[in-house]
Amino acid sequence: MIKNTIAFLVLLMSTLFISPIIAQEEEKLAEKPVIKTGSGNFAIGVSEQIWIDHRREEDWTATVGDPREVGLRIFYPTKNNGTSLIPYFSYGTLIQEVTEKEWQEPSPQGLFLKAAKDAPVNCDVKCPLIILSHGLSAGAWTMNQLALDLASNGFIVALPEHAFIGMASKNSKNETIKAEMVNEILGMHRVKMDQSVHEIAEVQSQDQAFIADQFTLFANGDKSSGIKGLASSIDMNKVIVGGHSVGGMAADQSCVRYRVFDGCFSLDGNRWTAILAGWTKPTIKPFLLLLSEAFFEPDQRFAERYLDTFTNHGAAVVEGSRHDTFINLYALYDPESENGIKEINTHQTFVPIIIDFAKSIQASKQLDVAKFLSAYQDQVKIVNFEEMKINAPRPELYTWIYADEKATKKIAVEVKEK
Repeated sequence: MIKNTIAFLVLLMSTLFISPIIAQEEEKLAEKPVIKTGSGNFAIGVSEQIWIDHRREEDWTATVGDPREVGLRIFYPTKNNGTSLIPYFSYGTLIQEVTEKEWQEPSPQGLFLKAAKDAPVNCDVKCPLIILSHGLSAGAWTMNQLALDLASNGFIVALPEHAFIGMASKNSKNETIKAEMVNEILGMHRVKMDQSVHEIAEVQSQDQAFIADQFTLFANGDKSSGIKGLASSIDMNKVIVGGHSVGGMAADQSCVRYRVFDGCFSLDGNRWTAILAGWTKPTIKPFLLLLSEAFFEPDQRFAERYLDTFTNHGAAVVEGSRHDTFINLYALYDPESENGIKEINTHQTFVPIIIDFAKSIQASKQLDVAKFLSAYQDQVKIVNFEEMKINAPRPELYTWIYADEKATKKIAVEVKEK
């Protein structure tokens, strides 16, 4: 009798005190411009972390012996309907400052994600891992919408903040790292831009492998991630790596190099195909390449390198797209739209393709990518590498030379204090 009375009182207190708090949080959400949470059926959890790779020394800090650090946003399925307001733009006003300076684009604060911060992972079946990398002078936030869609469809998605390569980030000491020096990095580290991009993609590829190794530890019982339910929920037998621009080039490289990855995709990451040159053994892993109409040019060398590297591939051009419409620039403020959010048709085309590609690999690692992509031929323009190899022109290699041709040594970049 006493136990029943106590239980009743606890329930009553919850109704009186907790319910108003939840209602207040929901009111706050209603007042804010909240980005859509994804196309799938799962609620979304999010965890923000900084991981340190003690095996690698950081090339781009002034102090000898600094380890490489990788910031992460991890989105994942949960059964907790989140009412947390997660800033859409990582690092708040820091991103606003750099975006407006470097891209001459408005980057308003006040956009939010609706997610359950640090909630337990809950999957109907084990969730495959997807590592999704941003491009040069961008940031993890540019991949938010694709990550939300994938997480809501049953995937654990890791968005790395590739320090010194992205737009801006912070390290484990809470020091600000701005990448407004990216042009300096490209100019000082290497004379030719294609060599510089190759170096940057190499670092991102190593970051991707490091992240996959950490998740393998978590799957085997390591609890240092702090995310409840991760070990029992993650499927490390189905790991996919992808990215945009240089992040996509890094994914190409990781797919060939590291056994942990079972498939890969690249969003307009085709420009410097020299990254693929020299692989003597092609991979049979499923590979999907989606290209922008503005960036794509038929190129005999381009076709040869993909054919020599990926035997199980599919490629297509998303018509009407630009290089930047594969990322979240559409989430920047648009005063002419009703809710302040500008939509881009590119996302409506490629996001369902990426989700289906990931689900198909989840079902079978032996996915026939060309056959898979043919189902979307009414929405995208299929690229035939075999035909391109025969009929396309063979232009000179891209050699964008910077002014200081004597700069051949790496220059240490100082980490700026907050």
